[in-house]
Amino acid sequence: MDPAGAIDHWSEFAEGGHFPAMEEPELLADDIRRFFRGLA
Repeated sequence: MDPAGAIDHWSEFAEGGHFPAMEEPELLADDIRRFFRGLA
């Protein structure tokens, strides 16, 4: 956790809910890929 409280990545989805890995796995996987591409 960043002590300054900065958020590096935030996503909200129109579909899915509390368990995105089970409900919308492709949306979650794409979002995780997008996050790690941004770190490079």
